[in-house]
Amino acid sequence: MRDGNERKGGGIMIILKNTAMDITEIQTKSNDILALKCSLKGFHFDLICAYLSVNEIEHNKAIYSEINKILKDNNEKPTVILVDFNAHVGFLGPQRKNRNGELLLNLTTENNLAILNGNPNTQGKITWSQGERESVIDYILASHAMLAYFDHMNISYTFVINTHRNIC
Repeated sequence: MRDGNERKGGGIMIILKNTAMDITEIQTKSNDILALKCSLKGFHFDLICAYLSVNEIEHNKAIYSEINKILKDNNEKPTVILVDFNAHVGFLGPQRKNRNGELLLNLTTENNLAILNGNPNTQGKITWSQGERESVIDYILASHAMLAYFDHMNISYTFVINTHRNIC
């Protein structure tokens, strides 16, 4: 979702054994958002990946608005959102809530999303560390339509869809 001149990190890799996933990109205005319509063995879901800056609040508000629009257009569909929000929500990790944390919490409230980082079936918490410093700045959100398929998560960012439902 970025060209070769951009220096921001991040990314996503999907690894499937012996199966194929059909993927169609949802057009977005920002290259800080990758939105996909996915189909895996007849199970249809949306996958949204996004990055918010540490300091560029106006840019972050635009990203927030665009994600909100995508979610409103597909509000009943199972959706997973992988977000490098650079956010502190105040109840996950040692930091107090920041501006990006407010945006994240507003997004979850307005769209009835669950923060899987805080789910009882999630192991681990810290998503960033450097030396002695650590925090939670990356999040996985799920629509309630997707929660029915959520089994567990490790903060190494392994999202596991419940295999007992014969989807994958």
